[in-house]
Amino acid sequence: MTDTTQGSAQGYLADPRNEQVLVYLNGDFVPRDQARVSVFDAGFGLGDGVWEGLRLHRGRLISLQAHLDRLYEGARSIAIDIGMSRAQLTDALMQTLAKNGMNDGAHLRLMITRGVKRTVNQDPRFVIGPPTVVIVAEYKTPRPESKARGMTLFTSTFRTSGPDVFDLRLNSHSRINLIGLQSGDVLGGITVADAGREAGSTAVVHQAIQKGTLAAHKVGRLLVIPHEAWAAWKARHAAPPEGWVRLSTLRQPLGIRSDKLSEFARMGYVPGAVRCNPFGVPGPSTQFGTWYIDPKTAGRLLADRRAGRPMPWHGKPLLDNLRVTYKLWAQRRHPATCATCAAIWGEAGPPADFEDYVARYPALAHGAKRHLTLPWSPGLTVADPPSSRGGPPKPPAISRAQHELSARKG
Repeated sequence: MTDTTQGSAQGYLADPRNEQVLVYLNGDFVPRDQARVSVFDAGFGLGDGVWEGLRLHRGRLISLQAHLDRLYEGARSIAIDIGMSRAQLTDALMQTLAKNGMNDGAHLRLMITRGVKRTVNQDPRFVIGPPTVVIVAEYKTPRPESKARGMTLFTSTFRTSGPDVFDLRLNSHSRINLIGLQSGDVLGGITVADAGREAGSTAVVHQAIQKGTLAAHKVGRLLVIPHEAWAAWKARHAAPPEGWVRLSTLRQPLGIRSDKLSEFARMGYVPGAVRCNPFGVPGPSTQFGTWYIDPKTAGRLLADRRAGRPMPWHGKPLLDNLRVTYKLWAQRRHPATCATCAAIWGEAGPPADFEDYVARYPALAHGAKRHLTLPWSPGLTVADPPSSRGGPPKPPAISRAQHELSARKG
């Protein structure tokens, strides 16, 4: 199996002594290949527990008391009684080091779960025994190349749970929201969302994948592009194919002002358009990048315009416009009891997020779109007149015959 941990911030040098370490398991010391917990353990089934990682340096566990403070605070926050005092837990740590003959260069992982449960469920009252306490001690010397290279920091697009959900300063066993932050290591590639942000158009990335010119595979719910495939695709798009036409030169012949044409390309509405010079290659650009199309496609667009035929982008939504309507819908969102909204969105219910909204909103009828963005009032339906948007109601319209009849009576 290929070792993919070399670039990890947690990578370390292989040490044969680790194959013989003894693991502390509920008061006993067992060889590492025999250290097991029950499948009914709350830590295995739910990630229900807390942990701490400690470094051994020259016979001393660094910041031991601070680690114990956080461990006990975390256990209290999820109502776990560790069942051992700080002194007893410290003694267990020292025994583990002594059993393994460790004095320096080791890392200890202290793990405590709620314990074995009668059945695998989320209710903590089904626990049938004491907490599970495990201490794993291993020799872990950081890779020298990592120290020489240093670490690169970045702002991740993944978002962890907020402090109102769980205080991330406490080490819970459930770390799935933080594992996502290491997607570059875990996934072995770049997500389509990140690739779209880098290229300036998610639609163009999706098109390349659908056409088979860009490799991608599923990792859970994520579509991931291997790093090598992404680098090769970017290299091919650093310059336009020979003979291709720069899209911005067609604005005047097509009768399009401003930068709408490149926005159409960014949304994937211009057949076969590719964005070039977006990766640090100097050259003229527009707000949405420098786009090029095949000369045959350019000729067909011009011919369709001269013949009065519809353009590929006619009737298609623009992302900026969708953002405006999404914000308005979110601000004026009608209560769940609105039967009209329920009928509009159907069994799937209201959009879960902006991407879901983009996929479903454009296909709705005009009246349905107008209903969704109107201020709420009881009895509001799709057929309500524009005066429902707010402000004083307009007087009802009367026919010319009614007007003449009223004048005679007067």
